[in-house]
Amino acid sequence: DFHFTKITFAIAIAFIVGGVVFEILRKKRMKDKIARKLLRPYPKKLMTWGVIALFLLAFREYGLPYFAMRIWWVILIGFILYHSIKLALTYKKQYQSRVKKNQKTEKVDKYLPKKKKR
Repeated sequence: DFHFTKITFAIAIAFIVGGVVFEILRKKRMKDKIARKLLRPYPKKLMTWGVIALFLLAFREYGLPYFAMRIWWVILIGFILYHSIKLALTYKKQYQSRVKKNQKTEKVDKYLPKKKKR
């Protein structure tokens, strides 16, 4: 008996819905191009984690012996923690380096000929 079925189902659905909402907000609302590019893979990761959690929950409920093991949950949670910590630690550094790189290219771009409109 798995006592946390409803909670796990809610978390998996929250990951999927959160990934869709995050993707829509990233495309429609974010004006900063650099942040948009840095955050591009994370909505897909959220949706993937939600789908994997749903599959693991289904395997657990139907009692499939190999896929219902707790080690798969530990691996999934480990991936989620790894990517969350990686985002938290590297986002600021990557953002600043890309801003500096963008400023350098803007200085050079003002001397280049302008593109013709068709």
